[in-house]
Amino acid sequence: MTIIEEIRKETAALHSRLDALELTKRLMHKQVSKEDYSNYIQCFYALHALIEPLLYQEATHHIPNIDKNQRMSALKADLELLKVPELVMAVPVETSFISSKSYLGALYVMEGSRLGGRFIARHLREWLLENEVPAYHFLEETPEVGWKEILARVSTSEHNQRTEIIASAKYMFKFVEEVLERAFTELNEKNKL
Repeated sequence: MTIIEEIRKETAALHSRLDALELTKRLMHKQVSKEDYSNYIQCFYALHALIEPLLYQEATHHIPNIDKNQRMSALKADLELLKVPELVMAVPVETSFISSKSYLGALYVMEGSRLGGRFIARHLREWLLENEVPAYHFLEETPEVGWKEILARVSTSEHNQRTEIIASAKYMFKFVEEVLERAFTELNEKNKL
């Protein structure tokens, strides 16, 4: 089994849990609203604000131009477009899962989310009016370092790093779930006030 196949197998249930989040279900519903999309962007801003500085700082030591794949500027553009504030969370990141031996697992998860982003953007273009949300910066941004190169890096990683890379991918899926759930709960509590 290749390392890519092993990551997919080991993280399949974790990936399904992200798809089952209330945040995701609302976004993928045919009656999706601008508020649902705004919540989604605010939650992902909170996630990327926590993980990008650590992950891409490490990845830059190994992959040229990967720092240009950071998505905070696209998220900020969407926040401005939607006229909603940044959401900042205090969730500790376990940095051992973003070390020189393990960062590829976390990068696999974060960069792989772009594939889902394109699918979500198509759904939103179908169900949200263009005058409500005329652009999807975060979901449709084109990375400097593409998915095929990320997969190639993971595939050609040292065999002795395999355990750390898979553990990092699993950790990152769990971390994404934790941050998104906490952020979504916080937004819902604010909206009730």
